[in-house]
Amino acid sequence: MVKIIEGLHVGSFNAVNKLFLPTKSDKYIETLKKSNVESDSVQNVNTAIVSVCHDVPYWCQVRSSRENKHFAVKDEKLSDLYNSNFSNSYLNLHFDLVLPSKDDESDVEFEDGFMFVLHSIIFADDQPEERFYKAFKFSYELFEYILSLEKGLVYVHCQLGLCRSTSLICSYLMRKWKRPFLEVKRYMKSVHPKTAISHYFEYQMILYYKNGFKIEDENVFFNYYLKTLDSYLRNRHNLNLETEKDPQFVYSCKTCRTTLFSDNNIIKHEENGKQHKASECNSIFIEPMMWMKDLELQSGKMLCSNDNCNAKLGSFSWHGRNCSCGHLQVPAFQVQMSKVDRFEYSNDDVPPKDDNLQVK
Repeated sequence: MVKIIEGLHVGSFNAVNKLFLPTKSDKYIETLKKSNVESDSVQNVNTAIVSVCHDVPYWCQVRSSRENKHFAVKDEKLSDLYNSNFSNSYLNLHFDLVLPSKDDESDVEFEDGFMFVLHSIIFADDQPEERFYKAFKFSYELFEYILSLEKGLVYVHCQLGLCRSTSLICSYLMRKWKRPFLEVKRYMKSVHPKTAISHYFEYQMILYYKNGFKIEDENVFFNYYLKTLDSYLRNRHNLNLETEKDPQFVYSCKTCRTTLFSDNNIIKHEENGKQHKASECNSIFIEPMMWMKDLELQSGKMLCSNDNCNAKLGSFSWHGRNCSCGHLQVPAFQVQMSKVDRFEYSNDDVPPKDDNLQVK
């Protein structure tokens, strides 16, 4: 298991499966017969497990019985969380009465004896039609509650612990830290280098972030996602990004002198194998910037970021535009050189690029 933040771990099906004894094992059955545990009354829960795949651990009662019975929960906050999500079939939320396996390979130490864990089974597939966003609000509330407890632990797993599980954790951290997708993804990669977030899920998270971490109407959200998904997938790798470094030049609106972008934001291109310099073309292509407007449209004008100016700088098109040298840039955020002035960089406050449209 890999620790993402304190109390929150991600791992594979095998790692989570080894945490507790299978419900059909002889030791589990014999120990249960000798115990006085109240199997229908839940209390003292400080561990939650989210299975984000079709592989259900062998210690799960729902796996063996195929029934999701309703439990009486003594803690008021946990009861509210449980009851408000119990009927949601996408989450398959329930409690499992488990017996720690004391596996020698595990670095997790549970107390001896039976314990209840709150368990959600999300049968998610890495497919474009997967409504993964249905788990965002629930997972945030669940993780926040469990991690607020003393010794609270959350384990999230999928088959390998690389894609679906890391995607769900990423959605939680984005909302918790109020940070965009790419920034959280970088953190995830720093603590779990094998993180491999689904392209479909990442786009749902980006839309979730842009909606202020709210989904007022699920049908509207999902229809917009499906309508724009193909365009997003075509364009996500076409921005030719470079590692950030201090710029040499900044570019400002010729009309009002507002700083717009730097040479770090310029997308270099080639024609017939020869790389063109910006000075050789009548226009330059840049990365999408936070000040750009109407980028949800397929094409449009690029106007100065200064609302009191609004001078036309160029055009954008998600389907691409041609440079004066003949190069076709897709997608294209094209600025006419005659509309901007170039100055040497001197710690200017360069406007930020839109990280949500620049996913590597």
